[in-house]
Formats: sequence, C-alpha cells, structure tokens
Amino acid sequence: MTRPGEVVTQRRLNYGEGREALLAAAVRVVARGGLRNLTYRAAAKEAGVTHGLVVHHFGAAEREWARMLPRGGRPLARLVFAALDGLVLHQLTFGEQDVTDAALGELRSLLRLLGVAAPADES
Repeated sequence: MTRPGEVVTQRRLNYGEGREALLAAAVRVVARGGLRNLTYRAAAKEAGVTHGLVVHHFGAAEREWARMLPRGGRPLARLVFAALDGLVLHQLTFGEQDVTDAALGELRSLLRLLGVAAPADES
C-alpha cells in the first residue's frame, strides 16, 4: 500500500507472469479490505503493474460478451462478467469447487433461457 506522495514503481514482468501476479495481488487486496475494495486499479497498484495489464488479462471477456449479445447487450455483458469475476474470487478465497460449479450451472441455465450461446457452455 502506498502513502501520499510515495512514488510507485511498476515491475517489469516476464511473459506469462502478469496474470499470476495480478491474481495474487487481487487476493491480497481482498484479504486486506474485502471485495468492495477490489478494482482493476487496486489490483494493478498492488501488483506494481499498469492498469493496462489488468485490462489485457481480464477486460477481454467483457468485450467478447458484448460482441455475442444482441445490440444494447452491454449491461448484460457487464452483469455476466461481474458474476464470473465474483465466482473466480469466491473460488480463490474459499476453494469450494462444488459451490462454484453449481453457480456456473445456474448461470448457464439463465443464459440459455435468454438465448445466449455463452463460452461457459463449452465445458
């Protein structure tokens, strides 16, 4: 955590290390301040990387959902992405695979009812 006036230096990571560094940083942010404090910027700051790296690793999913949904589907894309994001954090935090699997099943069912062919159906 930085203090007012403190300069934050960004780490130079080797190829493939960014995602893991961000996941570890996300866990630390949540452990320190709860899920409400977890944002892309907070995870980037904690990992010592740019906000752009977070968007690179975790922002593409929302764009893909928006592309798959009918026009004006961006709010639904954000909702699905937030649900998946929350499930990932829940799995990382609690490790309850059965709970995560059941929730993913429910999300798939809801998306099928809406007529959306989701990547989640590829399992």
